[in-house]
Order: sequence, then C-alpha cells, then structure tokens
Amino acid sequence: MHLFSAKKIIAIISFICLTFFSVFSEEATNQTEENQSEEIAPAGKNAYYNAVVFLKDVLDDKYPFRIDFGAEPHRHGSMVFGSIWYDWNNTFSSSIRGEYDHYMTFENAGDEVKTNEVQSISFIPFPVVLFFGNPDISARSIFTEIDIGFYFKNSHSSTNEGSYSDFSTKGFQLTETDTNYNMLGPAFNISLEIPLMKYISVKSEFFFVPFYVLSTKSKTKMHDSTRLESNSVEGIAFSSPYLKQSLCIDFFRYIRIKSQITYQHIDMRQSVVETASDAKYSSHKLILRYGGELQHPSKTRKKSAHLWAGLYYEMTWEKNYSSAESTSDYSGKWLLCFGT
Repeated sequence: MHLFSAKKIIAIISFICLTFFSVFSEEATNQTEENQSEEIAPAGKNAYYNAVVFLKDVLDDKYPFRIDFGAEPHRHGSMVFGSIWYDWNNTFSSSIRGEYDHYMTFENAGDEVKTNEVQSISFIPFPVVLFFGNPDISARSIFTEIDIGFYFKNSHSSTNEGSYSDFSTKGFQLTETDTNYNMLGPAFNISLEIPLMKYISVKSEFFFVPFYVLSTKSKTKMHDSTRLESNSVEGIAFSSPYLKQSLCIDFFRYIRIKSQITYQHIDMRQSVVETASDAKYSSHKLILRYGGELQHPSKTRKKSAHLWAGLYYEMTWEKNYSSAESTSDYSGKWLLCFGT
C-alpha cells in the first residue's frame, strides 16, 4: 500500500473541509436597482470571507459537523493527525480519525552503524458514537462517550545495519531489511468526564483493540565485497492487544495536566538470511507520557478544546524476542504537540 506524505494528508483534510463548506454555506447575492451601475465585490474576496466565517462557525460548534487536526513534531520526525465528527442527533454521531507518522533514527556504536526509517498511516473509523449526559460545557453531571469501530494501520520500515564481522574475510558487511505490514481489528473507545468542583474536572479515556489481523511482508539482504545473500517472508497472523489509557485534570478550563500510557504487542515473522528461512518475532512496546496543556475551551463537552498546545515528556520501553535472541531498548524525549 502506498503511504501518503504529510502534504497529501493536509490536502485531503482541506478537500473535506471545502466539500462540507459547499454543503452548509449559503450563497450571498445582492440585487441592484435598474439603471444603476452594478458593483460586484471581487469573487476571491467573497470566497475568502465566507470560508473564514464557515471555519469560525465550525470551531464554535454551530454545525453538526466538527473537525480536529494538529501536529506533533519531534527530534527524529513528525506526526500529523486529523479527526472528523458528524452529529446525527444529540446522542448519536459518527467519526473518523487519521494519523501519519514519519521518523528516522541513526545509531553509531564504534564498528557498527544502523539507520532506521519508519512511515506509517492509520485510520480509525467509528460509525457508532454514543453520548450519555448533558454536553453543555457548564454542566455539573457526568458525561460519557462510547465509540465502536475499526482500527487499520499500514507501516513500512527500512533498516540498514553495517558492521565488520566474520561473515566475510574482508570488507564491510551491510544488512538491509525492508518490512511492510498491515493491521486490522475492531476498536472501542470509552471516555468519561467527571466534574469535581466548579472549575476542576477529571477526564479519563480508554482506547482498546482486543485483537487484530496482521499481514506481513519482509525482505532481507546481506552483502559485502565478496558475496550477496537474501531471503524474504510473508504471512498472516493474529496479535493482541493494543491499549491506550489517558487521564486528564482540567483547571479553570484553560489548563490541563495529562498522563497517557500505551501498550502494544505484535507477533510476526522475520527472514533469516544465514539459514534461508524465517523465524517468529515478537515485539512488546510500552509508552508513558505526561505533561501539561494550555487550551481554549470548547462550547460542548463533545469536543476537548478549540485550540490547544501541550508539552510532554515521553518514555518508551521496547522488548523484542526471536528464536535466536532478545533485545531491550529504552528512550526518553520531550514532545511538543498542538492542534485545534
């Protein structure tokens, strides 16, 4: 599957916004009197003005159509995301969320160097979104959201490892691994907002993919100045689970303290060049993020905020198992995220 670039993602979001604009906006026409010279404002100016008004009305929740988009730049790459909701009535909606992530890492450990580039795109459509409680921003009761849908992700990674080894008597050994996998499974999301005091509230969100079908295709080449060997493998397997739990505390509606923990387990097969075969490969990833956000509160509890920006510290633990060995990795980094 061809991966979209960040520019294509932004273009798609812009196209969707313009489509809904043409549906919901009304044409403003002014009639002039007979025998009076007709004065027409430039079409470009009218279109620009109407688009700005329409976007402001969407952000003020004046339509059943709502949008959310943002970006998360980091040291090795960036992620862009966007969401679209449509309220069929006060208690039933539908939504879809998309993410595009691209990053590259480089490691240098004396005689060994390693580069890894990853591009991934994911879509989470929720045809069924149910709301329970009063969505008014000033309501003092509990507000609950339940989402039922699907999770799809396509990921492509390219890894190059170079080292001096016993594989050859001379020269530099280079190993190139190209892996592509698709994930598909049912997805559920439960969000709960509990007002504690007049200007303090707690919000908890739990995203859950109980299992997913994993389609994998991997190819590995190992070569130096004297030989070239390669092997490939592809197959379908089941993996479980993918979990994400968030906890937020809002103060005075403009300040948010947030923590988030994510766990994902993936089982796949990888090619083994030396034996011209393949082996089982298991990955466990745990991510802990915490930090704070500044936000402009929305006018409905169906949406988190109109404008927001956050600074977080993220810690990642990753454990990989194969039939031959196991590896562990830890990384920590600061993240800046913003959206609307």
